Amino acid sequence: MSAGGEVGGGTGERLKFTGNSLLPSLAKSLDVREYTNKVYRLMEIDPDKHVPPLVKLKWSSLQFTGHLITCTQSFVRFNEMGMPVRAWLDCLFQEFIAPAKANLPRPVQSPDTTKYRTVCQGDTLWAFSAREYGQPEQWRAIADANGLDNPRRLRSGERLVVPALKRKE
Repeated sequence: MSAGGEVGGGTGERLKFTGNSLLPSLAKSLDVREYTNKVYRLMEIDPDKHVPPLVKLKWSSLQFTGHLITCTQSFVRFNEMGMPVRAWLDCLFQEFIAPAKANLPRPVQSPDTTKYRTVCQGDTLWAFSAREYGQPEQWRAIADANGLDNPRRLRSGERLVVPALKRKE
């Protein structure tokens, strides 16, 4: 199989990748992060739906529909200029099962709905708390819901539960 056949995508993408693979090492201009970033974007939460986009995987007779939950990236090859040209992605998916039509839909815009967020580089629990609750000092609720002993040790790609805050009555 050619290197371009491993990438997938349209004919243009395959030709671009195959052409790049035929170049001498110093002339290679295709950064593998152009492709890995597309996979990482599959974990971004749609603000209107409060979930990442559905992903459909097809491999022969196997068909899977779900969400990309975590993705860990390892660069395994670099060119002479230090640009990554090969990477391994370790992905975890969660199957999507459509709710029964008899059930009432839960309110997705409600501020008291539990949410899920994916950690990006540089994120902190304080920032999540400020964005979600408008109160950075509520970071402990997120730490407790995720069993985090050290709030400074967040890993990129990690999925966090952002629990609903209980209202004081």
